Formats: sequence, structure tokens, C-alpha cells
Amino acid sequence: MVHNKCMNMSSQVNVENLRSLVESIFLGGEVTVYEAYSIPDKELRIFASTEEVMAYISEVESSKDNLAYLSIHYANTGGFVRKKKIDLNPEKCKGAKVRYSVEGWGLIQFQLWIKVSGLTSDIGVNSEKRANAWEDTYPELKSPSLWNWKEIQKHNRKLNRVLKSSA
Repeated sequence: MVHNKCMNMSSQVNVENLRSLVESIFLGGEVTVYEAYSIPDKELRIFASTEEVMAYISEVESSKDNLAYLSIHYANTGGFVRKKKIDLNPEKCKGAKVRYSVEGWGLIQFQLWIKVSGLTSDIGVNSEKRANAWEDTYPELKSPSLWNWKEIQKHNRKLNRVLKSSA
């Protein structure tokens, strides 16, 4: 549920503009960029720079996966972010036993689909209204009121403007 977005935008991304799109993530102040879901049996990665995210995208591109999926938390948005352990069935997951995800009402989700036909990105976040509506269903995420929704919207709009200009 946490990764379903309400305030989102999807667009094609010109390969030449990918770096500037990734750079824009780090231009919004103090930020933590998480791998949204870890590789099975590996810890969740945190990226500290444009170069680290670009290396991650290259890694995804050279694998059989086609989705680079990040969760972005800007310090000035407050909130509560938690790492979630997901137990896997080794019989159905090539022997893997666990993977991790990151959750939080106001995390901005950045998805980059890498296909033969080109790059498509989706950037979005829950709305405050949606988070409040689902609060009782996910008490482990604590109250949506811990988040600064005005700042979340500001960061989301900025990233979506850059995404739109990256087409």
C-alpha cells in the first residue's frame, strides 16, 4: 500500500537527460535515497550521491531486471521511515530467505523502467488525505501527521518538473 502513489507523474526520459534527473534528487537539501526493495538475502542499500545512483541504474540495466526503484526521504519532511524485513519462501525464491524494503507515508517513489524501447520514469508520493485514510490499516507507519506534507509536495513537484523536462 505504501508504494501506491496518488500525486504522481510518468514520462519518457531521454538517455542524455538521465543524469540531470538523478542529480535533481540530491538538490533538495539533506536527503536519504534508499533502494526501495533489497536484492534477496542482501541488506537494503542507501545511496549518497548521483554517481552511486547512476551505478545502481547501470547494474539494473545489465541484469535481467528492468526496474530501478528508489524511495527518497528529505530530512525537512520529517515523518517516520522504517525498514521492513520480508521473509521469503526459499523453495519459491531460488533459496533466498529474506529481503528488505523501506516504508513511510511521505517517501517519494522514483521508478525508472529500462526497456529496449527507452527509459520511462514514474515519480510520486502518497497524498496526506490518502495517508490519513489508510492510517488505521498500517499503524506500524505511525501517524501521517508526523510528516510535513507541504514540503513533501514541494519536493515532489520539483522532481516532476525535472522529469517533464527530461523527455
